[in-house]
Amino acid sequence: MRILLSSPLLPYPPFHEGRDNLHLNYGNCTYGQDIFAVPTQMHAYGLHLIAQNIQSPSTVLEHPTERLFVRELRKGVDIVGISFVLPFFSKVMEMCRLVRKHSPSAKIVLGGPGVQCFSHSTGREDELHGLADLICRGEGVRFFRALLGEDQSRPVSQDLPLGAVVPFRNPLLRQPSATLISALGCSNGCDFCAASAFFGHRRILLASPTELYKAVKISLAKHPITSARVLDDNFLVDKEYVREFGLLLKNDAEVRRRRFTYGTFANMSAIAQYTPEELVEYGIDDLLIGVESQFVDLLGPRIGRKLAGTDAHELFRELTDHGISIEGSMILGWDFHDRKNIEEDIAYYVSLGATFDQIVCLLPLPETRLWRQLQQEGRLRDDLVWDELGFYSRWHRYKNFTHEELWEHEDRALRKAYETWGPSYLRLFEVHLKGYRRFRAHPDSFFRERAEAHANDCRKLLALLPAIRLFAPSEHVRSEVDRLREEFREELGRPTLKSNLEALAVTAIAGLAKLKATLIAENTVQPRSEVYRYAGG
Repeated sequence: MRILLSSPLLPYPPFHEGRDNLHLNYGNCTYGQDIFAVPTQMHAYGLHLIAQNIQSPSTVLEHPTERLFVRELRKGVDIVGISFVLPFFSKVMEMCRLVRKHSPSAKIVLGGPGVQCFSHSTGREDELHGLADLICRGEGVRFFRALLGEDQSRPVSQDLPLGAVVPFRNPLLRQPSATLISALGCSNGCDFCAASAFFGHRRILLASPTELYKAVKISLAKHPITSARVLDDNFLVDKEYVREFGLLLKNDAEVRRRRFTYGTFANMSAIAQYTPEELVEYGIDDLLIGVESQFVDLLGPRIGRKLAGTDAHELFRELTDHGISIEGSMILGWDFHDRKNIEEDIAYYVSLGATFDQIVCLLPLPETRLWRQLQQEGRLRDDLVWDELGFYSRWHRYKNFTHEELWEHEDRALRKAYETWGPSYLRLFEVHLKGYRRFRAHPDSFFRERAEAHANDCRKLLALLPAIRLFAPSEHVRSEVDRLREEFREELGRPTLKSNLEALAVTAIAGLAKLKATLIAENTVQPRSEVYRYAGG
């Protein structure tokens, strides 16, 4: 059997009404930070995971052009799998027609969150369903193994392509990291969460602690990396799992020599099971935490239970004091938001001082409880078009705001965080400085090693500080740069000649990025097409 797995065709859609509707250009967590917003390179991880865990040879296409896709079809394939999200509905329809034209005997399998379209009728779903042979709902590895008659119970291995952040889009500054997948979905079942709904409000474990540890070892053996992102919507919920995985890392001499750490996702109730020092011991250096709103009692039981009983200010302070950065997340446009309390919510969130900010407006997606609620209340548009979905869609009526008003609130919230705390790189510099202070004299050598790793990260980020000061969004941020540079000198000494030269180079790069941003209106940056071959077995 010959398998072709693909993401949607290029080109990807341009900005919508002047906005990056799909957040294709940057990771969500640095939006609104001018030239310091960080472009993020990610991959079609689900397709790679399938290809690496079936016995048939396969090809994975990322961001293919039509020409590349057709060229692969003409080689002869038995199964074409297309993973997509809803805004690429028409692209996928086009791809299915190309399959029928150039490889008519091939079976078409549609998967990914985009298949949630089949739970709602806009008048076009029947046509797409008729072009496809099979729909994969949920986890794809077991689905493909069953389709191919393979053993579904075999362990899932993973050696996924490296992701990266690329400051100022300059390849010389590219910072690669590994990606690992421990589980899919989440049992918390938040009303707005499409990922939880897609997997039936369950957390589906893909890798045991030992299997996840083996994936780390594979990445470290192949690449000169020191960090990873563990994809799991609530990784910390199972403390025994996290402890076993963390101690495997801690007790491995090579992992410690490389000073390997990882970031992941967790809600506040899960984090409360751990002391900050335990999290550091288990290898964690970054957490994405959903704050959602300060009005916990108004969020409903499923959302509220992951936040109740936790002092977010104390939690954020404790984590950052232990060298753990935080990707904070909040949502604007809840039904209880009015013109007064939405400003209070924004002020509350900004006061937490997250390292990175993900502030978005409430967006209903098919199969979620929020979608069903709005449908029952008659607040969804009758003329939905899947291709228009994005962070700035007009799919439903907010209770107390127009869409434009909420988008302005989002812009102001991001601007307020940026003007208060500066770019995320500056905040991260301070987190590493705090981590160094916390552990430099710790009686356990493991934590002293972490202190030295924090010191090295401070030295790397130091080169960005002159550019941040030059292009700072406020005088307050400039004074913060000066304060932190002085604290660095007190703790770690004066910058070296090499560090000063690096700072000059980075400032020049930042200046060019600023000039470009001033002269050229931003639009979608089209990713490069990539082809990966897997032998199977």
